[in-house]
Amino acid sequence: MPTSIASFARRGVLVLALGIIVTGTPGAWSRTGREGTPPAAAPATGPAAPVGAVGFDFAGNREDIFKAFYQTGLDTSTAYSVTNLAIKKDTMTLLLKQGTIFLMQPIGGEVTGAAFVGDGEASVTPPNRTQRFMLNKYYGAETLKEPFTEAVFRFSDGADRTIRALGKGGAATGGDADHATQILRDRNGWLDGTRQMHLEMQFLENRISGLKGQDFFLADFHTTKHDWLTYLFNPQDIHENVLYASETLGAKGRRYLVAWTQWHKQSDLDPSGHYVLLPEHDGPRVIRIKHHDMTLDLKNTKTVEWSAQTTIEPMMDNIRCLRFDLVNNAHSESHWYEDSFWPSKVLSVADESGTSLPFMHKKDQLLVLLPNPAAAGSNVVIGTKGRADMIYEVTAESFGLIEAAWYPQYGRWGGRATFHWTVRVPRPYTVTGSGRTIREFEQKETNQNGIETQSDLPVNFPWVIFGQFRKSEQTYVGEESKKSVKISIHTVAINGAGTPDKKLETFFGESKDILKLYENIYGPYPYEELHIAQMAPKLGFGQGPPYFVQLTGEVFLPGSSTLGQYS
Repeated sequence: MPTSIASFARRGVLVLALGIIVTGTPGAWSRTGREGTPPAAAPATGPAAPVGAVGFDFAGNREDIFKAFYQTGLDTSTAYSVTNLAIKKDTMTLLLKQGTIFLMQPIGGEVTGAAFVGDGEASVTPPNRTQRFMLNKYYGAETLKEPFTEAVFRFSDGADRTIRALGKGGAATGGDADHATQILRDRNGWLDGTRQMHLEMQFLENRISGLKGQDFFLADFHTTKHDWLTYLFNPQDIHENVLYASETLGAKGRRYLVAWTQWHKQSDLDPSGHYVLLPEHDGPRVIRIKHHDMTLDLKNTKTVEWSAQTTIEPMMDNIRCLRFDLVNNAHSESHWYEDSFWPSKVLSVADESGTSLPFMHKKDQLLVLLPNPAAAGSNVVIGTKGRADMIYEVTAESFGLIEAAWYPQYGRWGGRATFHWTVRVPRPYTVTGSGRTIREFEQKETNQNGIETQSDLPVNFPWVIFGQFRKSEQTYVGEESKKSVKISIHTVAINGAGTPDKKLETFFGESKDILKLYENIYGPYPYEELHIAQMAPKLGFGQGPPYFVQLTGEVFLPGSSTLGQYS
């Protein structure tokens, strides 16, 4: 369940927060009952998910499949005339009232797209009031009912079979074929340039492992009023449905997807449209990362070298490959293949014994091939090594790591997992961050200071910061729980002014009051330690990864406002 790089943009949030198509109803194709009217309820069962050409080696041909996904053109030898063909994906209906469809040429023996020219209409009413509000904010109405004249479809659900069955095949006219070829080329180029979607990697994952119920459907359709709109149904995302527009940004005229609204699939909602919380649906779909055991080696203030042993639990049987989020560069306005700014590179991948494994690192995704199929519920350990220019300056005396998936992650905000980290930074800096401190050490032979931390509780988004910190410590003991929590505050000097001792005492007092309030409301604080670190001044906000709070720098200066304002 890949996570967009935009998800890791800096979050200005308070922080003592302590810190594709499913076989069956969700996707169906049918002719409408009468002119312009979508079919009523109980859509027909869609075609079974395809498996590609018999015997085709998707794993062995993965590089070619990846390249071909957006470069393959149309088969213009046959045009399919359609009349009132309704494409239903969950709550979205795409009605092709009149027009012509051309299918793409096969990739690995399988058709994965089509182009439509004619008269169509997209219609959907998001099931939840919040999503209807968002649609109204951008679109001006709570129901989308938008005509379109051109569309490009990308899919992995075998939709081409239905087009062949319900369309009328015949020879194409030159004008229609040229028009369809051009829009497919333009829209494939646009989709290929986005970093929010990873359809080609998902296609490879689906076919290599033979995944069921994980096929996607995308419609990119051209409207008069809103230019191009994009609808995606993807069972691997937490919000299976999303409707995008796009905007131009920057001197190069690049276009970026802007989500108008997103919603859960219909079967996850109650009759009133409220989401029914189902943990097995909210979490990972294909695999789950259970534990990260990682060494971070920072020899300078630019590059982090990482070595990770990642324990993965497959959620499905017959898993033959693993797909992770791992950025190629952490600059969200760059293309994934541009490596001049904040690049990340995977150096090696191996199994638990150290035997090298084949892998691909493209488009912010890492695809690893397994030597043998893995069963659901088993443990698979993968060793990865890499290098990433992910360090940025927080103050003149401290540094942090870019908020992106620069080591293998999976799931929303990187997923929830236990971890054990050993972090080494160049002297004279020291490091603090998420986790229970096992040891702090000095490594004289490499002129580095280090820290070893661990969390036995699964957490999202663990983090570290390092600098020329002054460290102060106290302990909080819960009145009822009697649980001891070690509190550490890490400050730097700004403009020659350090944090006065009296100010630190105030911080400790307020930290203990906040922990007390937390325990009165929620029960014992879940972690053994709470680390508070100083960020740059004038930021005006704080951040709260697990075990760890970073606060705007001005609250540490003499005469500044107190910690409580940011808690």
